[in-house]
Amino acid sequence: MSNRETIGANIHAAVVAKLEETNTPIRVSRFELADVQPPAVIVKAQEAAAERDIAVQKAEADARVAIVEAERALEIAKKDRLVEREKAEAIAEQNRIAAEAITPQLLEYRRLEVQERVMTALANSKNEGLIVVPLDSNSINSTTNAAVFGKVAGKEIK
Repeated sequence: MSNRETIGANIHAAVVAKLEETNTPIRVSRFELADVQPPAVIVKAQEAAAERDIAVQKAEADARVAIVEAERALEIAKKDRLVEREKAEAIAEQNRIAAEAITPQLLEYRRLEVQERVMTALANSKNEGLIVVPLDSNSINSTTNAAVFGKVAGKEIK
């Protein structure tokens, strides 16, 4: 007996037993399982429908992946913007502190340092006889300029 016939016989016995329990006038004389093959056209249509379903599911999964990637990129962009904002605020604070620290006295001191370097470079150069005295057009201070020139020339001028 083949597997199909065994299964058919088991189902037949179960159906007959159930019908006898219920006292129904229906009697089953034979029960068989058959291997029904649909036409090739129907099989191809079913396969095409299954492929379409798979393609739709894949497209939906790809769309969900794209959405997750876009959300992740948005979060990264937001975090980058926060980092850039913090950097800008730190630079602004440094600039504010530096601006508060720059006083007219400090600017004058820096100007004198530059003048001293220029005068020293000119004094050490081979241009003998050439004397350049830089003057600040905003505030000509002959005493300060003379003091720098005197220091470079090796003489103290007051």
